Amino acid sequence: MKRMFTAILIISILVLPALLSATPLPVDLEEPFTLGPGQSAELIDGTLYFVFSGILSDSRCPRGVECFWEGDAEAAVLGDLPGEIQVECVLHTSSDYDRFCDMGIYEVHLLAVDPYPEIDDLPINPADYLATFVIMEPGPVDFQPLSWGAIKALYR
Repeated sequence: MKRMFTAILIISILVLPALLSATPLPVDLEEPFTLGPGQSAELIDGTLYFVFSGILSDSRCPRGVECFWEGDAEAAVLGDLPGEIQVECVLHTSSDYDRFCDMGIYEVHLLAVDPYPEIDDLPINPADYLATFVIMEPGPVDFQPLSWGAIKALYR
């Protein structure tokens, strides 16, 4: 965890100042968009500025190999909501980990990381990664209270 925080901090310190001068890609809610490392996007209404800092690690199982685990690619992202604090998250391709994070009133979802590792290829250059995201407003939570019997069953 400490290594991940340090990597995000270093990426933020080195990459963020250069990104602030770059023109962000205008995006709309619920419309997927793709960014390369260091690229940014901004919701059309200006309520969220979003930066894809880069891929922290990629352990995805290459095509043509039988693996006991699917692997995971970790994407570092930074969200800036005007008048609020910045939110840093690490999103994952594996469903075993967080594939989305809350950024104020929005959820940012990681949909894909490309290119996918191939068995005979050299390691992927960090600058060659592309990540596809979508920004959504969280929907209503369907909350159904549990009966006392259902609660007791959870603790058996």
